[in-house]
Amino acid sequence: MENKLPKNWVETELNNIISFVIGGDWGKDPSKIDDLNFEEVSCIRGSEIKNWSEDKGSTASIRKIKKTSLEKRELILGDILIEISGGGPDQPVGRILFIDEEALEINSLPKVCTNFLRLLRVNSLLNQKFISRFLEYFYISGKVIQYQGGSN
Repeated sequence: MENKLPKNWVETELNNIISFVIGGDWGKDPSKIDDLNFEEVSCIRGSEIKNWSEDKGSTASIRKIKKTSLEKRELILGDILIEISGGGPDQPVGRILFIDEEALEINSLPKVCTNFLRLLRVNSLLNQKFISRFLEYFYISGKVIQYQGGSN
């Protein structure tokens, strides 16, 4: 049976629809940094993924990162976070978080992700939520395992 795409759809590789990608930043302990070049942020970790639908990052760590890092990494509506490290035999890497309005409104701090996650920004002409759901399916289906190397 031939796979047919809906009318006006095209098949492409993921890298063709990503407009921006960058690793996260764990930053530094806020109590140890007194530098105007650093800003306090809410840092989303892999541990937030499990209860994301209820917590939306309310348990994220408060850290300080350089303002220049924040300029590149601050999360915005529609961003997709993908876990790139920290997996294991019972939990492969590749879990997905979608940044929605609720997640951005959890507290007044800017949001970033830790360096165990990667920020993907999908072309704004596309439905970011749909792409996020597809990546979730890819993870849940187990297909992501063939791309995992150790805990990465």
